[in-house]
Amino acid sequence: MKVAAWRAAAAERVMGVRQALASSLASIGDRIFWGRLRPLTAEVCMLVWLAAGMTCWIIPGGCADLPAWVLFAGPAASVIFYSAVALYMRWKGLAVGYACGGSSSCGLDAFDWSGLIKRLSLAGLVVCAACIAAAAAILLRQEPPFSAGFWAGLAVPALAFIAQRAARRAGKSMLFTVSAVFVFSVAAWAAAATLHWIRGA
Repeated sequence: MKVAAWRAAAAERVMGVRQALASSLASIGDRIFWGRLRPLTAEVCMLVWLAAGMTCWIIPGGCADLPAWVLFAGPAASVIFYSAVALYMRWKGLAVGYACGGSSSCGLDAFDWSGLIKRLSLAGLVVCAACIAAAAAILLRQEPPFSAGFWAGLAVPALAFIAQRAARRAGKSMLFTVSAVFVFSVAAWAAAATLHWIRGA
């Protein structure tokens, strides 16, 4: 009876700690994984594509004669990056969870959450700026400097970034933000491709 009562009390205590941590850690997780890390992985994918010469999303016909590995290089790099960060945080959280002994603040002090969020935000800004700079460098090789075609092509990544920041500032969900940026980017790319076709016709 004593063992059963002890197990019941321990299980109730574990559930209490879990419920106490759920809201705090869920909020932190949303800000880190959905708000910073996932957009950053998309930027890593685009940067790898640009570095490998996959430019058809800003220059019509820019993917001609590219090897198949280039298509998979961007997503592979982003998956490796995201998985490395996520697995590290999960394993460290698991170790802290076993070491804390079931305290009510278990795991909340495992990381400097505020500092981590700021560093991820800064990393996202730097990688995004690198993507825009790489796109500008590629466009300069395709179009006369600062011509209409140059600005039209550069507008795709630049305005997509502006749209993403505006949607986040308006308090929209990440799904809405990603969907809006995707639709806007496709529409801008289609407009640029149509303009290129009209000029070449």
